[in-house]
Amino acid sequence: MGDGYWTAFGLASALIDRRKTKKAIKTAHRSNIANRGLTQYRASDIEAFFSDTDTMGNVILSGGNPLVRARAFARAAEYAAINGFIPVIFHGGNAMLEAHLQSYFGPQYLTVINRINPYYEPLQGLNNAEISRLFMQSISTGYEIKGQGMYYINGMSDTILQSKQ
Repeated sequence: MGDGYWTAFGLASALIDRRKTKKAIKTAHRSNIANRGLTQYRASDIEAFFSDTDTMGNVILSGGNPLVRARAFARAAEYAAINGFIPVIFHGGNAMLEAHLQSYFGPQYLTVINRINPYYEPLQGLNNAEISRLFMQSISTGYEIKGQGMYYINGMSDTILQSKQ
């Protein structure tokens, strides 16, 4: 048998070995993913990962595309608000995230605390009746404020409003 036979045989053997190696690597990769408990999803909108019906605790989002991350924060905050929670988002001065959240929720549903606006005043812009209603809504069941107590709350809210002027 000539050299051509061994060259062709060697080439065929190398191709078969390469295919087996690729297959083994692919199998090992799938096995590693399964062992780590990772779920791989097909391409989808990031908002789809937050359902109105699922239970959700704290959410930490890090890395990746900044716009996709901002969209995820917005949807997670919306989901929390829908379910009666007050979402709080801590970040390291991300102006793009703040702008996205402001455009998503609007100024009446979002309070941004940052270097430009370093405080939170929940009573700012409210009138006496709205302040009184906030106090009344914060009272636990079974501890209703009756009669003269309401005058006291109205007096407190008047004092707060006067101190702001």
